Amino acid sequence: MSLLLLSNWLYKNRKAINIVDLIILFIVIAFSGSRYYTGTDYGNYYRIFNTNYIVINEINIFSLISPDEIGLYVINNIMKKLLPNSEYVMFWVTSALIYVPLYVFLKKKSGKFWISFLSFILLGHYTMSFNIIKQYIAATFVFIAFVEFYENKKKSTIVYILLAIIFHFSSIIYIPLLYVAKKIKPNFFTFSFFVFSGFLIEYIANYILINVNLLSVYNIFINSKGSKIGMILISSIWVLFGCLLLMKKKSLIQLSSNNYLYLNMFHLSLTFSIGAISNMYFARVTIPLQYSLFFLLPDYIECIKTRYKKILYLLLMIFLFIWFGFYISNYGGVIPYDTYLKYE
Repeated sequence: MSLLLLSNWLYKNRKAINIVDLIILFIVIAFSGSRYYTGTDYGNYYRIFNTNYIVINEINIFSLISPDEIGLYVINNIMKKLLPNSEYVMFWVTSALIYVPLYVFLKKKSGKFWISFLSFILLGHYTMSFNIIKQYIAATFVFIAFVEFYENKKKSTIVYILLAIIFHFSSIIYIPLLYVAKKIKPNFFTFSFFVFSGFLIEYIANYILINVNLLSVYNIFINSKGSKIGMILISSIWVLFGCLLLMKKKSLIQLSSNNYLYLNMFHLSLTFSIGAISNMYFARVTIPLQYSLFFLLPDYIECIKTRYKKILYLLLMIFLFIWFGFYISNYGGVIPYDTYLKYE
């Protein structure tokens, strides 16, 4: 179903892409799809893609939440029938499911498309999608669902959120957040509330991890001094940027009405970003919420009245490249990169 919907969606949006876009998409998909034991979860996904785990008529609620959701298995079964001797094809298919819808969506919605797409890559989302594949497929659909819901397109919202859920069951938690991001006002009070909530979650999560030892699978991250310092640094940068965005709130909304939504999504993400200081799982919750940065970063510069905007964009690119270097060195799990093509 997902592949059919993606094909239909691409057909409807065919005017939004050209030959250059196809070349770029092929490059980003090929680099991801042809990787070989690159990414912390590569072995697990290779096992999933090359083992028959599920029989369709035996699906039950435990299969859906188990941790390998049904969407990936259905597509996997289809690809095994179409290409039974290709053990790596699913890495290409899942890469396409992550990058193609997001690329086309950014091209249609962003006034500074190349800055938006480079932000996706340089903020670390591209390389992190090598690791948590299902969650990044879901994140793309969740983000589109937020925008569709804000624009009162309820039917398409339901379709996108259901697609997200069948790839990652945790996407269900975004359903109430759709309403929160649409209804609240992006002001200093809500910003402060989300930041305070983040510290509260961080305190509670830290207490639980120390005293109850729940979510022990993440202890390797929590007990890593470098990781915790890194999350504090990242959260501090985003809180500071959240303050800067508030100062330009009126100009941002005048530039694009959707920035009202993106401001709320980004401020909401701060709750989970701060919470991630004690539990890395919360960092995953921020993924679709922080896709809002792909629009807010270039629009923030557009709102600055200066003749030196090109210099500001250059400084933004320098900052993003520095961020990318830091990210892949500490969190990406993609160094060294290897490809299965050289072994065939």
